[in-house]
Amino acid sequence: MSITRALGRALRIGLFGLLCVKMAPAGVRAPALHPPGPASGGLRILSGDSWRCFKGTSEPPPAWTTVAFDDSSWSLGVDNATNLAESPAVYLRRQFMVPAPAAVAGLTLSVNYNDGFVAFINGTEVARRSTTGPAAVIDLGASSRLLVAGKNVLAIQGSGVAVGDGDFSLITELAAAACDPSAISCSDGNGCTTDECSGGACAHTYAPSPSCCLTGSQCDDGSPLTIDVCSGGTCSNAPTAGCASNAECNDGDACTADACVSSQTANVAALSFNGSSQYVRTADAAPELGSPTFTVEAWIKWDGTTGAGTGTGAGGLSSVIPLVAKGRAEQDASAVDINYFFGIDVATKKLAADFEEAMGVCDEGTNPGAPCSWRCSTTTATVCAQDSQCPAGETCTAVNGCTGGGTCIGRAGLNHPILGKTAFATTPAAPWVAGWNHVAVTYNGTCWTLYVNGVDDTDTPNQCPAATPRSDNSAPLGIATAFTSTPTAAGFFGGQMDEVRIWSYARSQAQILATKNQQVGTDTGLLGAWAFNEATGTTAADTAGTNNQGTLTGSPTWVTGAANVVDLGPTSCVNTPLNCGQ
Repeated sequence: MSITRALGRALRIGLFGLLCVKMAPAGVRAPALHPPGPASGGLRILSGDSWRCFKGTSEPPPAWTTVAFDDSSWSLGVDNATNLAESPAVYLRRQFMVPAPAAVAGLTLSVNYNDGFVAFINGTEVARRSTTGPAAVIDLGASSRLLVAGKNVLAIQGSGVAVGDGDFSLITELAAAACDPSAISCSDGNGCTTDECSGGACAHTYAPSPSCCLTGSQCDDGSPLTIDVCSGGTCSNAPTAGCASNAECNDGDACTADACVSSQTANVAALSFNGSSQYVRTADAAPELGSPTFTVEAWIKWDGTTGAGTGTGAGGLSSVIPLVAKGRAEQDASAVDINYFFGIDVATKKLAADFEEAMGVCDEGTNPGAPCSWRCSTTTATVCAQDSQCPAGETCTAVNGCTGGGTCIGRAGLNHPILGKTAFATTPAAPWVAGWNHVAVTYNGTCWTLYVNGVDDTDTPNQCPAATPRSDNSAPLGIATAFTSTPTAAGFFGGQMDEVRIWSYARSQAQILATKNQQVGTDTGLLGAWAFNEATGTTAADTAGTNNQGTLTGSPTWVTGAANVVDLGPTSCVNTPLNCGQ
């Protein structure tokens, strides 16, 4: 390789000025990775350091521009030739340390070249020029986001016009820019962080808000102990299984006590229901537990027979043993329609779920956007969602609520049931196991998913109704039963239950797996959580912070002891709400 004689065969990278790096002969020490620099985020290369270089008749391996590439066989420095005798190209690598990438507001690449070059940072092309041109000062802008904490690499391919090119030259400087106090230059392009410039360095604070994300990478909270997921535009940072200290359980809420506890300290009790008259209920309505998207989950221990079924309405489930429900069959096209009903189908012994569709919306006419529903074609006082709900010979085709010839989009009160694939048996087949099983159902606004022990067990017919559940249901939440708005209970689960949770969004399979074996407290999107750890009394505390305490009715039995409760793993985080003066 030959760097032009007039420039002393030098390749330079500078920070806040020109730091020259003399290309030493082969055999000198390998390039050092120097300590971090100032507010530039640590990007620093000192005078006297060497570069790894390669020239030859063929290109190096494709990964030569990445940090992981092993360049130990490459030469150090340059020879004394004045032309590119063997190849029209030369390849250069220089590693550098950046402990704080977020503090680097921007990068500027200054290149004096003849005849062309391509520059890469950590394997990604950031600039290129071809044929002879004037010195170029290139604002790399968002390329500073390519920097990672720790080791980075700048790789450059320099090209002459042909083998034997005698005037090949390449002089390069890479500068880290300080940020603008206006903070405009500090934007990291992530809507889930706040960006500011302080002391010439950029700072990005994780502060998620609804609709801030498109991908899980935007939800990075900086903790290695959480699974970062973007679902429906909302970030969730579910804790991974296990913890080592109370500090790892800090949820950032001053109104919770954070503790890392062993499994049997965390889970000391469960509830046993007789399947005929025992249940847990919240206060009437419990509006905080309503949501058009949701996850409902619990641990259950069932013998496969004990319990009584109830229905979810015309076109729904005819007989289901309820596990957790917000509503049951009542009247269509009103606030008594089911938000979510999760249970076990009596006939098939498979998981089952249902919801009833929210009010429709008027389209065209004189009141577009107004709520609407459907009535029977002749008996127009009769609310319906389908023809079978009308008297013989009539159809469910009369629009109610739209004027001026408008039509109704949606079918208020229409049921959208779903079944699981695998039946429970006394000798269970996977994914069911003997003893305790974790069960969950999610609805993301389009599709259902049923889980048994974290395994997707959804039967595909009717899986994606793409309809909106009635989220303002006025019935209490029932655990081991289901209520009408009056409230009257029907359907009863017989067996043991623990760790009931309701979330405002459809949690991913990874999120469900991450937390099914540990207790949760306050968390993003957690509407309600009942750990059943009281072991005595008639109240089951809601640990989610929404204050929907459960009342034990019919004297369900508290069960305690490691042999009788679900094992939630070696350790888990518990975030207990404090009074905080309220």
